[in-house]
Formats: sequence, C-alpha cells, structure tokens
Amino acid sequence: MSIITNIIGAVTGLKWKIAAGVSALGLIAATGALVVSRVQQQTLTKLNAALTTEIYDPKTGYVVKLNQADSNTALCRSTVVQVNTAVEAQSAKDAAVIAQVQARYDTEHAARAVAERQVGAFLAHKPTGATLQDQYQDVDRQVLGDIR
Repeated sequence: MSIITNIIGAVTGLKWKIAAGVSALGLIAATGALVVSRVQQQTLTKLNAALTTEIYDPKTGYVVKLNQADSNTALCRSTVVQVNTAVEAQSAKDAAVIAQVQARYDTEHAARAVAERQVGAFLAHKPTGATLQDQYQDVDRQVLGDIR
C-alpha cells in the first residue's frame, strides 16, 4: 500500500500544485486588470475635470460663450427692429417730400406750358405797321393784351 499511497500522495500533491499555480496566474491576471482599470479611472477622472472646466469655466467656458451668444443675438434682433422702424419712418417722410416735390413740379410744368404758349404766340406774331413806330405800337398792344 505504500506505493499506492505514495502515488496517490504524489498525484494529490501535483493537483494541489497545479491548482495553486492556476490560482496564482488568476490572481496575477486579476491584479493586472485592476491596475489597468485604476489607470483608466484616473485618466477618465482627469478628462472629466478638463471637460467640466471647458464647459463651466466662468471666463471662457461654453456656458459663458453660449450666454454671450444669446445676448448678442437678442441685441442684434433689437437693433434690427429699431433700424427697420427708423427706415419705415424715414420712408414715410420721404414719400411726403416726394409728393410735395411732384405737386410742385406738376404746377411748375403747367406754368411753363402756359408761358411757352404765350411766348410762342408773342414770338410768332410779326409786327405790322408801315413805320418802325407803328411796329413798336403793334408790339406794345400785343404785350398789353397778354398782360391783361
């Protein structure tokens, strides 16, 4: 029995050694995984802090930039409304001035037409009379007739 006991003891000892070796390898792998996980966690923590600063920094963060952009947009819209109101008011004033100028032009144009007719009739008239004095009197009568 001693040979069998020795064989069983050797096999049992070998099983324990293999089991201990496999367990050791498992522990080494688990420890490596924990180390990698810890490094990744530290990297992600640093990245999270950097991104948080990038977003919420009170001077240069995206939240500040977005609020500034919103303010700028509101100011631009307000300014556009003011400019449009001023343009509409100026357009109304310009339309009134244009109407006055047009009315004045129409009046002056009509007066010019009357004057052209009068001058045309005056220039078309050939003075009559045997003497120069008679011709002057004829022109005088025509002028007096136009004045009346």
